[in-house]
Amino acid sequence: MIVRALRLTGVVDDARLLAAVREATTSLELLTAPSIGADTAADDTHCLKMLAAQRERCLVQLYRLPNSDTEDHVVLAVAADPMVLDLRSAYLLLGAVMQAYFGRFRAIEYPSYTEAVGGIDNRVAPSRAALWARRVGAWPRRWPTADVDNDLHVPFPTWAKLCGIGDYMGNHSSITVIALLAWWLRFQAGRVEPATFLAELDLREYHGLGSVIGPLTDRIAFQVDVTPEMSFRELVRRCHAGVLDAVVHYVPFQVVRELPCWPGCDVAVHYCRTPPLSSATRGEETLERLGLSIELFHEGALARLTGHTPDAALSVDVAESGDGVELIGIPLEISVIDKVIADPDIPLARL
Repeated sequence: MIVRALRLTGVVDDARLLAAVREATTSLELLTAPSIGADTAADDTHCLKMLAAQRERCLVQLYRLPNSDTEDHVVLAVAADPMVLDLRSAYLLLGAVMQAYFGRFRAIEYPSYTEAVGGIDNRVAPSRAALWARRVGAWPRRWPTADVDNDLHVPFPTWAKLCGIGDYMGNHSSITVIALLAWWLRFQAGRVEPATFLAELDLREYHGLGSVIGPLTDRIAFQVDVTPEMSFRELVRRCHAGVLDAVVHYVPFQVVRELPCWPGCDVAVHYCRTPPLSSATRGEETLERLGLSIELFHEGALARLTGHTPDAALSVDVAESGDGVELIGIPLEISVIDKVIADPDIPLARL
């Protein structure tokens, strides 16, 4: 299940916010109508527990937290099956609700999901299917299932330096993490064969669909070969090339997974292609004039509710943690990141 939420701090009118939820959810073409409700929570921990208990339901829920004399604290949450709302859609829906709250919602800005899907040609050319059959047939069996219970907090300044190592524009958040994991599999877990990865592909961007709300995220699979003499910068670029190749030769992941020779993948990296950042709303003049602050509500903790990906031995989530990025389920320490930032051209064998 996808569960994400916003924290609203300032002056919040609950009745007006619930009306905004109804306006957005009834005006948009949603595959399943969510239940709408309001409740109170004793604190953040209690609110997270309540969300975890309701994560199997499709809902948009308000939770009012204890407030101070001058500020309200309200959590606006969305929970849905990823076959109804993918991660990007959850954020788009939260944004639509806030637009409605401020009287700025326009349904026409959100294209029809039915029309968008109808315009996608899912036919797979025989030559493309044959290419993937040859490619997947040559991949080694996946690494044995890993049980990694480790989260790594990376401050934003450190994250920005890490993502800049490859000197390119693109999915830097996922590619950098994939490079770190490729190094770990080769030199820490002893995986000599090239590792296989799953990453997210936003079909809105791939097909130029705009802000469509619905299940429009697919997965792409690719392989990364690691050699001891490579530098970390070279590894990042190799991972980038693997992602681009999988996108250029894209076929729906379901087709790839159903190939008789499908070996499974070593690592799945989950992230939102264009996630909002809590820090981006702080000090924002328009919101300040309206007496309201909006930030993500414990995105890392909510990402943990998703669970393991059966298609991969190891699942890693990239989420925000207020003052940085949280890598959930990653078997690394911050010292490795510090080393590659200090010397991106360090040979992998020396990390």
